[in-house]
Amino acid sequence: MYLQAMAEMLRRSAEEAFAVELPEEDELGFGMAPLDAKEQSYGARRLLDASRSAKGEFLRQYGLDYGIRVRWYVEGETELGALESFLGRSAGIELVNLRGQVMAARGKGVGFRDNLESDLRSRIFSFVTLDSDRGDYRKAAEKAAKDDVICGRIFKSDPDFEFANFTRDELTCIAWNLALQNGACSEEHATLANPVAEASSGKEFLAAAKRAVPALQQVTKGVCWGEALMAFAWDMPSVDGTTKPRPIIEAVTSALRALQADYHLTRKEYRIDPVTGQMVKRDLPLA
Repeated sequence: MYLQAMAEMLRRSAEEAFAVELPEEDELGFGMAPLDAKEQSYGARRLLDASRSAKGEFLRQYGLDYGIRVRWYVEGETELGALESFLGRSAGIELVNLRGQVMAARGKGVGFRDNLESDLRSRIFSFVTLDSDRGDYRKAAEKAAKDDVICGRIFKSDPDFEFANFTRDELTCIAWNLALQNGACSEEHATLANPVAEASSGKEFLAAAKRAVPALQQVTKGVCWGEALMAFAWDMPSVDGTTKPRPIIEAVTSALRALQADYHLTRKEYRIDPVTGQMVKRDLPLA
């Protein structure tokens, strides 16, 4: 490091004295490298003279940056509880519960759009998990993707987190396991199936289950319920014995991959499709 600093002092002094631009020290090794190699990798041609974001990308790619790499926005306690139970305090991933704070005009804190633009400036991947039955969230996320002010993924649960990731029978199994943990009698199992048969959302399902089995009264549609859902999903990553992965497993896997991804290159070559929420090549048409 001392030799590097000394060499850079000489280089910079020579540049200033002779009004020329000289190669940085790491460009003087053996072999040939494209003149734009650093710009392709880090977003700047001269790294030591570059912006803080370019230097940060250099550190990230060498595993020397322990800051936030993925900021994951969720819209409720259930999703938050599910992800926290799996990711814990995973270095590089920050979970943010929007709690309805989508539009800045509502006066509920910093606007969702402002957060996404801040992520872009900081070169942080933005992940968003939302329910398709919440129009405000969907429109805000789709507008951000359409305006190209988000780099990451958008995961839409149809109609909500529970029914997008689990079958009704699986939800019943998860609820019954929680009931047993809370002191339910085995005879009550038979009373659970019919009340939840007509539920079309996670909220309706849990409400019906509580009415049928008193031991579930203390289970809220939040952290406890989310942890149980995530534990089941991780033990059985495919939907009801099929080969189709659960959306939440796909989302977690994508977030973990993003920790090692090249942000600058990803941003340059890909964008988010507003309809599908997936990454697509910039030279391909959107859905």
